[in-house]
Amino acid sequence: MMERSMPVLRNYIQKSSALPTTEPQFEGFRANIIQLLFYLVGEMYKKPPNEFSGELDITCCTALLIYLLENYQKRLPENVYAHVYEFSKINFHKYKSKMMKSLTSQLVGMLLWLAPTQVLTLAHNDNNLDNMLKEVITHQNKYELEHERARVILGINSLFLLPEKPPTIMQKMLELFKTAMVLVKKNAEERIDEEEHHGKGGSEDFEDDDDL
Repeated sequence: MMERSMPVLRNYIQKSSALPTTEPQFEGFRANIIQLLFYLVGEMYKKPPNEFSGELDITCCTALLIYLLENYQKRLPENVYAHVYEFSKINFHKYKSKMMKSLTSQLVGMLLWLAPTQVLTLAHNDNNLDNMLKEVITHQNKYELEHERARVILGINSLFLLPEKPPTIMQKMLELFKTAMVLVKKNAEERIDEEEHHGKGGSEDFEDDDDL
């Protein structure tokens, strides 16, 4: 279900610049895009594991939530971050594949970037703060692209910038710093490799022109 719905929802989220929380935009549904998105995601999470197409439905749900946070950034109402957190914490314990671990940690990174105090409070209140930080710290080798690492870097950076840090954050500061450095270094190395590759390509083209 989500596999078929995802392209439409992703396209709307990524192309729309208007904040989608006003009057219903889909009269037939009497709901706006955020309400529809959370309804669909909620229905997917209600399914028993044997009704999933592997983890495909939940993978699509998690990716859509990332797109939502990334596109609208700090323009969303606070209750949206709370809803997204509720879904993300299910992922902490339930889904173990490399793809889901990567997506969940990116989702946590976005939440920490956009609403660090609110999300830390929510995680602390339901004893999930350690689990949430573990998602950020332990999956640094699972990201394949620069923007995936950037989402986690932004979240960690927000923790560094907090004027008052919870004791659990203080205890994890060294691990968070090391994780951020690994991710920043990897992104920098990839950019250097890409620039060198383009440079070599340009040089070869120039030599070929001389030969002619």
